Amino acid sequence: MLEGAAAKFPGSLLGPETITVVDHADGPDVTIKPASFRAVVAGDVPADMAAAAAAGQRPLRVAAMTEPVRAAAPASIPKYALVGSRDRAIAPAAERWMAQRSGAEYRVVDSAHDMPVSHPALVTPVIENAARASR
Repeated sequence: MLEGAAAKFPGSLLGPETITVVDHADGPDVTIKPASFRAVVAGDVPADMAAAAAAGQRPLRVAAMTEPVRAAAPASIPKYALVGSRDRAIAPAAERWMAQRSGAEYRVVDSAHDMPVSHPALVTPVIENAARASR
C-alpha cells in the first residue's frame, strides 16, 4: 500500500510493523500503532507526550497518500516548506523532492515529523511569512 513512496524515498518507518489499516467501503484508513508512534512521528517530545498524541491521533485515509495530484497551485502563489531531517513518517528526501518540485522556499530543520509541536518557534514564523506573502 505504501511501498511506492518508500521504495523511491527510503527512510520512512511506515509499514506493516508500524501501522494499523482499517478497511471501509470507501477506502482504507491508517493509524500509527501506539507502540511505534514516538519512533515514527514524535521523536522530539517526551514519551508521555508522544503517548498522549498516539492516543488522540485521527485516522488518515490511504488515498490522501496515494491519489495523484490533479492540479498544482498556480506558480504565482508563494510556497514554503520545512523539511524535518529526522522525519520517519515521510522520508526527508521525499519532503525535499516535494518542496523543490513545487518551487517552495524550504528549510531543513533538525526535527522529527511533529515539528509544529516540538519546534513551534521555528514553524510559526514560516506560517506568518506565508500568510503575509499571500495577501
